[in-house]
Amino acid sequence: MKTFLLMALAFVFALNSGAQNLKKGFKYLQDKDFDRAKVIFDQSVNENSLSCFSFYGNALIYKDKAYRAHDLYRAFESAKKAVEFLPTADEAMWSKLSDYITDKEQVKKLLDEIDNLLYLQVKNENTIPASERFLKEATGSAYYKAVGAIYSNQRFQQAQEFNTIMAYEDFIKEFPEALEVPSATQKIYSLAYQQVVKADKLADYQEFIADYPNSPQVEGAKVKIMEKEYEMVLLTGTDDAYERFIKKYPGTSQSGELRKKQIQINYVQARQLNSVNVYNNFLKKFPESALVPEITTIRDSLAYLEAKSINTTQAYKDFISKYPNAPQVSRVMALQQSLNYSKAELAVLKSRQVFSSKNVRKAQFYKVDPVDSTKRTLVKTVVYDVFGNEVEISETTTVGSKVDLKRVYNSAGNLMIQEHKLVDGNDRYLRKYYFNENDLLDSARIICYQPCEDGLPQGTFKAVYSYFPDRNLKECKIQGDNYSKSATYIINNQKLVSQEFIKITEYEKVMELKVNYQYDFYDRLIQKSTFSGENTISAVETFFYNKAGDITKYSAYDALGKIRKSNKYDAYNMLMRSEVEFPNSPSNNHVLVCEYHYDN
Repeated sequence: MKTFLLMALAFVFALNSGAQNLKKGFKYLQDKDFDRAKVIFDQSVNENSLSCFSFYGNALIYKDKAYRAHDLYRAFESAKKAVEFLPTADEAMWSKLSDYITDKEQVKKLLDEIDNLLYLQVKNENTIPASERFLKEATGSAYYKAVGAIYSNQRFQQAQEFNTIMAYEDFIKEFPEALEVPSATQKIYSLAYQQVVKADKLADYQEFIADYPNSPQVEGAKVKIMEKEYEMVLLTGTDDAYERFIKKYPGTSQSGELRKKQIQINYVQARQLNSVNVYNNFLKKFPESALVPEITTIRDSLAYLEAKSINTTQAYKDFISKYPNAPQVSRVMALQQSLNYSKAELAVLKSRQVFSSKNVRKAQFYKVDPVDSTKRTLVKTVVYDVFGNEVEISETTTVGSKVDLKRVYNSAGNLMIQEHKLVDGNDRYLRKYYFNENDLLDSARIICYQPCEDGLPQGTFKAVYSYFPDRNLKECKIQGDNYSKSATYIINNQKLVSQEFIKITEYEKVMELKVNYQYDFYDRLIQKSTFSGENTISAVETFFYNKAGDITKYSAYDALGKIRKSNKYDAYNMLMRSEVEFPNSPSNNHVLVCEYHYDN
């Protein structure tokens, strides 16, 4: 009992002593004797029951501008501590210190007052260091988000002073939720677009659209791309180039101008060539042209003259079938009904049939020495089947190897199912072809006993083919050990291959090629361009034809120079002579002459 009384007395004594000290501290504070006041308050900050009052006193000291170490941040921290210790404050102390602090609300009010002063101080100073210090040292402030907004705006202004894409990107990365982010984003778009406009290159505009697809300048970049492509099309000047541009940018003024140029060029060429097929291609390609009535009239007249010159029942039947609205139909029907073949006409038809490809069983070719016409440096024999397919080809030169090529066709004669090549009796390659129910090539198995002419290395390979719904080839994939090759095709409006993209991977080394194809009015290949890179031409091949559609001249540009080839045909369009020149090859600058002789 005595012990308890002693402890109670000690507690009361300590409480009275603490109250007396705090009173002294607040009295010193009232007299502006800050240092003595702070010593007293610091002595009591660690006593839970007195901590609230001690921190409150320190907050008043640091808040007072007359204090030599005046610091609102320390005042704010002390006021926060005072509020934190409110629950543990000795209730009896409020009445003892009532001359200086009346209740708990006064403590909270002091914190709000200091917080407000801090915010005004940062706002008035308006510097990045001031904002950074507030955000670092005034956590828990009611103005923390407001100062954060001030700080992001200050950093945005700083980025504006630098005015670079990197400065704005750094700002967005640091302040992703800031109000200034949309403005910073627009600044990036504007600066990036200024750069590409200054460079004024097609690739840069394309890259800008890929990097900034949501920028308002995208439409401007697209216009620039179209203008650049339009300039390239004008420089290229090919029909395919015009067609691709018009398809890509329909309805534009540039497409309209190109269409006019395209129609005019095709019209002039059609009138120069002056053939039914050319006119038909024009009408098919430009049905909207105002020249259609004129071309139709010329075509019908020319087709009528051709049918009349052939003067057969089938020719007249074909005319009526193809051109039922032609004004000459009635005359053609009359000619068809009164047609009688003469013996001379039948003889001509029969002689032509003899020389048709399906009636040639064997053909021999000779390469004649240009100096000594009696010397044959190459002998080539071709054997045909009943369908006119070349099933055996044997070629021997006086200085080279003996080449034998054997082919096997299906029973209908329309599909080649196997091809086997030998050089000097040794296997070069064996290819077997497999077709689907639509007679489309489905797959192939290729064995290269030696590296093959088409670039395949030695080994065994499988080729797989896929098609578009209209039966045009879409893709070919060839796979073997440490080797793969894929080729994808783009089809134009005439259902012909316009582009081919090739990717070859051999022992992890990758090579990519692009091949462009161009055609004439008869849908015949006139140019084949191979690119080893995006725009690096590695080879260009050009083909020329006679009226019968046979290749009469061929030129190729590659690393070895230019090659020219011309063919000569007899009255039945059978190839009789071939001449090949190598004008750009110093070591091989000669004319290679091949004469062809047929058994029948």
